[in-house]
Amino acid sequence: MILLLTWIFSYRALPEGVASGSSGVYYVPIKAENVTMTSLQIFLWNLCVGCIPIAIGNFVRVKGIPLGYLLAFYHWGMYGVLLGTNSFVIPGPGRFLPSLTTLFYGSGIYEISSYTMISSATFSFYSQYGDSRGDWDSTRKHKWNIFRLSKTEYAVMAFAILILAVSNYYEAWYIFHI
Repeated sequence: MILLLTWIFSYRALPEGVASGSSGVYYVPIKAENVTMTSLQIFLWNLCVGCIPIAIGNFVRVKGIPLGYLLAFYHWGMYGVLLGTNSFVIPGPGRFLPSLTTLFYGSGIYEISSYTMISSATFSFYSQYGDSRGDWDSTRKHKWNIFRLSKTEYAVMAFAILILAVSNYYEAWYIFHI
């Protein structure tokens, strides 16, 4: 819903290219010597700037909401603005009219879906280390056993990383062949 609302708003109300340079993606060295190296660069960027901060953000709650969730919401909204204003590093031929075809044609929805899956899989980080009220008890010792995730949470994280890797390869292939 966040994606759709920001996409429609930015398509209707913002000028083309207005968000160029406003996201960290603008500073990624986009093109390496071949598709594989380019996809690896894009993958590592998404992993380090998208997935890891979202997972770490789930250690913190803002008014009861995991910070990792807020970061995922931000990415959905920012992607909507980028689509609506055609503010990508390699822009398209014009602004993208909100449609399902456009949405599923690019790799962005798959990247951000993987961010969301990582956020969901790491939701329990906070409950493992804080008490149910969200207060830290200074008299108790907390074990930082980050690897106490369930098998399902591990599977979701692995699937999210697979989706991210495949979508980044597709994006790199698109850069070289279109």
